[in-house]
Amino acid sequence: MKKELSTEQMAKNKRLSKRIALFFALPLIVLFIIVVIIVNKNTPEEPKVIKAPEEIVHKNSIDGSVEQVEDYLRANLNDAESYKPVSWSKVFKNEGDIMRYYVRHSYRAKNGFGGYILKDQMFYMDSIGCVVLVKDNN
Repeated sequence: MKKELSTEQMAKNKRLSKRIALFFALPLIVLFIIVVIIVNKNTPEEPKVIKAPEEIVHKNSIDGSVEQVEDYLRANLNDAESYKPVSWSKVFKNEGDIMRYYVRHSYRAKNGFGGYILKDQMFYMDSIGCVVLVKDNN
């Protein structure tokens, strides 16, 4: 025959089971926190790479072109689709001058009669990279 437990005895059993659960759970939680702290402490941090700020006007690392000059040429050539770059100089910088950057560029493009011509020009740009002056070197 089974004895029926009184409500008082059931409440005591419930409190006891909570204490037992807490007795086993609390050390596991503390152990978990300690392991996480140790693992994070021993994990090497990735080195922080500080990149130098890139100039507004710069050469493309793949083909050596200067984006601002190519945009200017596409907007101002007779036939923008005929543009073919030949060579680029490095980008020069003048501090304190209205024409802050300049670059020499040779390219082929169609003229107004449809024939290809070779142009060798200096492109001067302001501090925000807008082309402000173009001079022929031919």
